[in-house]
Amino acid sequence: MQTRVLTASEMRKIWAEELRLERVEEDDDFFQLGGSSLDALAIVARLRDLGYETSVLDVLSSPTAADLASALMSRASAGPGDTPRRAAEGPFPLSQQQKGFWFLVQEAPSHLLNLDGHFRYPPGTTVDQIRDAVEALVDRNEALRTRVLVDRVVPQQIVLDHWVPPVDVIDLREDSAAETRLAELLHRDARIPLDFDRPLFRATIFQLPHGEMVLGVVVHHLMSDALSGRVIRSELNELILGRGLVALTPIGVVRATYRDYVTEQAEWLRTGAEKDREFWRAALDGRSNPTRFHVGASVEDAGVHSLSQNLGTEVALSVIRAAKGAGVTPNAYVLAAFFVVLGRALGDTRIVVGTPSSGRHDARFRDVVGLFASTFPTSAHLDPEQSFSRLAGAVQQSLMAGLAHSRLPSSSIAQATRGLREGALYEISFQFAEFLPPPFMNPGLDLSLNCRLDDDGFDVQLNYNPTRLDERRARDLLDDVAVVVGIVATERAPLVGDLLNR
Repeated sequence: MQTRVLTASEMRKIWAEELRLERVEEDDDFFQLGGSSLDALAIVARLRDLGYETSVLDVLSSPTAADLASALMSRASAGPGDTPRRAAEGPFPLSQQQKGFWFLVQEAPSHLLNLDGHFRYPPGTTVDQIRDAVEALVDRNEALRTRVLVDRVVPQQIVLDHWVPPVDVIDLREDSAAETRLAELLHRDARIPLDFDRPLFRATIFQLPHGEMVLGVVVHHLMSDALSGRVIRSELNELILGRGLVALTPIGVVRATYRDYVTEQAEWLRTGAEKDREFWRAALDGRSNPTRFHVGASVEDAGVHSLSQNLGTEVALSVIRAAKGAGVTPNAYVLAAFFVVLGRALGDTRIVVGTPSSGRHDARFRDVVGLFASTFPTSAHLDPEQSFSRLAGAVQQSLMAGLAHSRLPSSSIAQATRGLREGALYEISFQFAEFLPPPFMNPGLDLSLNCRLDDDGFDVQLNYNPTRLDERRARDLLDDVAVVVGIVATERAPLVGDLLNR
């Protein structure tokens, strides 16, 4: 199929629309415009709809819209209606991300890997409507009707041709404290382990006073991630409140599946991943042993504990202005501040944390439920003589380089760099998100910091492992995040050394 020439001005218009900007100039850099891997995924989807074969890595490695347009025109384009290659039927292996989680399934309390959410529907919505929507959701998404075969030396998974999930109904219509009771039941349900003898998905309908309905869902992390949660919410809303399957299934389009992803990932790791392995070997060669806390707490509950704070709208706006002045994204600016906080707490100048990648480097998997997300190590050297702005710039460069090579999952990075470092890749993580997720953290981590910055303020959520960090130390860290962010958002060019010693 011959694809027409895509001009730089057309590409700038696409960037402006997906980045929610009035316009994009000729020399504007993707990351300096505030672009993220999620924005890159949206741009890839737009371009594929127009018939241009591209990937997230193309966007991340093309500084300007003109560079991307030129790269696309330099190679033949595939048509938008290509049918994705299907994996073989029957049992198939776990993905690399799933393999990375498998040891946690065996070691950690099983409920810690539950991902839960709940969705409200207005009066007039019926139990049958919700049940039908849940069944259609499971039928559309293979991951939600996939069993993990744990009775084998090497675990495998198999997609059931058809599975009708049991959906319990709990009637709270006559309960005077329905909302309190609902919160208690949702919390309890999230802590009940999922049964590996069936697909790792559970749903419950709650009937509330005045005809309102709430659907609670629990999915095992082996089968889902944060973006999958958004897919589930979007599809349920369309099925219950929108136009149903007609809107979700265009005629003649064959959806890619998670099974396709697993097959393609295995082939890429076998034949096309060596450049990414070489990048991580060089990046981690003896210079990034994990940053960790050694303060333990004697507690029986090994679950995630969480603290949160809103730093206010004024701080949010100041961070945005300061990041723009430093020529970096707010993500990189706040991560640099977190590096300083960790340096202050640990007395170390070499800091390593895990930072997330959506893992959906092919836009065909944008709306597919499954475990795609991965985390890659990002490091910084805290030079006392360096300005904070320069530190933020170095952090952004590290993030950009890591994202460009983040198709290699963290378990594969660990395998490729074994012998070049001590211990795990990272034991602390950082995420800059559009919304704060329910408290969740990989049980192998010490702590994670999640941040959300918008017109309503700057929310920070610190999740920590109480067997490795006590509450007093965790509160001190959260307070220090607020202090350091406040300083770098309002003071002109503070030195890293001054921030470390205050």
